[in-house]
Amino acid sequence: MVAIFYCELSWVYQEDDFLLAHEQLHFDIAALYAQKMRTKFEELKKQKIADFDSYAQVYQDLWKECSILQKQYDKETNHGLLREENKKWTIEIRKQLD
Repeated sequence: MVAIFYCELSWVYQEDDFLLAHEQLHFDIAALYAQKMRTKFEELKKQKIADFDSYAQVYQDLWKECSILQKQYDKETNHGLLREENKKWTIEIRKQLD
């Protein structure tokens, strides 16, 4: 799994460093969940589980978690307007990515 950003599909029209940082963290959250999916898929492979439904379930579960976290991030940062909250989120997500 990989996270891909399509800049031509972005809804952001105003260039602003804080808004950019907020949107970049949305990407980082997606990358974090792509990493979690790869890890879970590797665990399934090591257990020699090859049925599609097992992999699909992992994907669905983690995609749901990711979506919930993305919404929570927007809510707690007021879509990036609360700069200090955004900084806290950035620290936490980057820590998890490392």
